[in-house]
Amino acid sequence: MSTTTIGGNTMATASAWFALGGALGGVLISGAIALITAVLNHRWQSEAAQRNFDWEHSRQIRQERRETYAQYWTAWNALMRILERGRDNIESADLAAAEALWREALDAMFLICGSKVLEAGIEHIHLTEARIAARSTRAVDGAGKSRALNRAMREDILHGHRDRYPAELESRRP
Repeated sequence: MSTTTIGGNTMATASAWFALGGALGGVLISGAIALITAVLNHRWQSEAAQRNFDWEHSRQIRQERRETYAQYWTAWNALMRILERGRDNIESADLAAAEALWREALDAMFLICGSKVLEAGIEHIHLTEARIAARSTRAVDGAGKSRALNRAMREDILHGHRDRYPAELESRRP
């Protein structure tokens, strides 16, 4: 093994090579750390943006459901007030207009609701249609159908966004 000496100073040459190697190693390590930091930072920002999108989407669905369910109950209550007048005191035009508003609200509700509201809503429709056919609210026993629908709506507003798109939301989990 031979050593090269320049100007007779082998130790200074070795120190220079070690300094150069250390500097290059430091640059490589710093560059790798910077690259890893940039990649992870980008990933974290993407995940945060997706979480924000999911949260905003969920908030918007809850708000739309809240408004739609309130419209449904407003229309249904107006229809029930007309039916409460009794068979002999109901104007056909009033009943037809109230029923049309209720059915419009029902259609909107079924477009945005979750599966539990859909099931309870179908039961509630049967009850309401029977009351309309009898032209009375007292002729047909509701047996808690309205309460069941109301509970399903409350659950849908609070937690229902997962019910409608479970696979889609599950695939977005970090």
